[in-house]
Amino acid sequence: MYGAETLQTSTTTIKKIQALVNSCLRKILNFPWPDTINNHPLWLGTNKISHETLEVDRTYITEITKLYHEPSLDSEAST
Repeated sequence: MYGAETLQTSTTTIKKIQALVNSCLRKILNFPWPDTINNHPLWLGTNKISHETLEVDRTYITEITKLYHEPSLDSEAST
């Protein structure tokens, strides 16, 4: 990531990330892939709801981005 680059989350990006997380969880927990996929039982198996997990991920990404863009105290002192 470049210094001037910002992270923008769109609903499309969030849905793609959620689909990846669901796919990985199905493989890890060995959940079957029926014709109609309902992820509610999948998330019950992890004791989390997908929305909570997504909020944690979004908060983490926001914090990392803030830390990345903040100038360090060492670089300010040397100038």
